[in-house]
Amino acid sequence: MASLWPHYGCAESCGLSHSARVHPRLVCSRRRIAPSPYLFFELVNGNFTLYSSLEYAVMFVTTPLPFVLNSYWFYLLVAGLSRVLERQKQVAAQQKADAAAAELQKAESERQKAESRKHR
Repeated sequence: MASLWPHYGCAESCGLSHSARVHPRLVCSRRRIAPSPYLFFELVNGNFTLYSSLEYAVMFVTTPLPFVLNSYWFYLLVAGLSRVLERQKQVAAQQKADAAAAELQKAESERQKAESRKHR
C-alpha cells in the first residue's frame, strides 16, 4: 500500500495512515495549492545572477509546470465535487417528485375505488 503514496510523506502530513483508502491527490490538494502564490512570487522576484542565460531560460520555462498542474488538479477536484453535489441534489429532487407522484396516484386510486363503491 505504501507505493500509492508519493515519496514526500503526504499521508502522514495529512493525518492519514498508509492504510487509508483515499487517493493522495484528493487528500493533499490544499497542501499543494496553498504555497503556490508565495513560491511564484519568489520565482519572479528571486536573485538569479549566479545562473547563465540558458539555465535561467530553462528554469523559467520548467519551474511553473508544477504550479500549472497543481492548479489544474485543484480545478478538477472542485469541478468533480460540484458535479457530485449537483447530482445528489437532482437525485433528492427526483425522489421527492417520485414520492409526490406515488402519493397522487394512491389518492387517485382511492378516489376511484370510493367512486366505484358509490355506483354499486
